[in-house]
Amino acid sequence: MLPFARIEVGSPSERRCRLCRPRQAQVTWRSVADVASELREVASDWTAPLGPNVFLGGAEPFEHPSLPSIVAAAVDAGFERVGIETDATALARGENARGSLLAGVRHLRAVLFGVGDLGDAMAGPPGFSAAALSGIERYAEVARREGIAVAISAVVPVCKHNVDLLPVIVASAAAAGAGCVVLDAAEPVAPAAAATVAAACDTGIVNRAWVEVHGLPLPASHEAHRAGEAM
Repeated sequence: MLPFARIEVGSPSERRCRLCRPRQAQVTWRSVADVASELREVASDWTAPLGPNVFLGGAEPFEHPSLPSIVAAAVDAGFERVGIETDATALARGENARGSLLAGVRHLRAVLFGVGDLGDAMAGPPGFSAAALSGIERYAEVARREGIAVAISAVVPVCKHNVDLLPVIVASAAAAGAGCVVLDAAEPVAPAAAATVAAACDTGIVNRAWVEVHGLPLPASHEAHRAGEAM
């Protein structure tokens, strides 16, 4: 696994299910100068053999008023690989996908709570989940057309509201273009969910997407999917 630093462009950084935590904190953005300074520091201190590499995350990056300048600062700082952690909805609009790719964003980490009405209720307004999947698909499509190699992963914050739908979510993310789906425990789930998590792992394999599991119950037969053990 390639090592990546993660630098937040704004706060709060947590993306949580709105059904679990209805209150949403007000967003505070960092200045371009502040982010650029941290980017230069991280790049200068990088010691891993591959890189430096960075994901821009935190509060939704595509809502930052100066995201293009921040991406340019990451490239100027010498990062070999630049990625964005996003809800992906902005990538479905206008030239955002193409602009991101041409600016140097080759790694996409799309946060996907679910699909359909439940996914919308967990993450945003009606149509939010479909827009997220469309954004992933658009990014992958433009990359193919431009001949640009990219790495696309979907991160699913798992809670009691979406745990039973994990196989469907994995299949949808893979169909949109994700080569890896990370199932990350955002809230505790029952041990009985292990069978569903295993089914989600199997669904990923069938659909040519590796499923990586963080903090969720998993049967011994699927331990290879534990975080840090993906091939």
